[in-house]
Amino acid sequence: MNKKIALEIIYYLLEVCPEAASYHVGVQSALHCACYNQYCHSSIIELLVMKNPELCKMKGKIIDKETEVEGLPLYCYLIRKSNIDIDTVKVLAEDYHRALNFRGLY
Repeated sequence: MNKKIALEIIYYLLEVCPEAASYHVGVQSALHCACYNQYCHSSIIELLVMKNPELCKMKGKIIDKETEVEGLPLYCYLIRKSNIDIDTVKVLAEDYHRALNFRGLY
């Protein structure tokens, strides 16, 4: 939930460690975390999707303090309290059209 996450930081991390875009701990990936973090700019999400579009199909789990969220990256994005835009929804849905019909989305 870092408020200061920046695209330049993600570019650098992916340059040093390209596999970081695909890295996941259990069922939590960088994409799921970025989608859930309301402070994360859409350009970061778009970059992570571009690097590994397969993660759009993966159901993940985010544990944030007392809250536990489980679902696709699109779901993690849509439950944000703020900073949601249609272009990012399109990116997440276009790479995995079935996300719109996925029962685990809700």
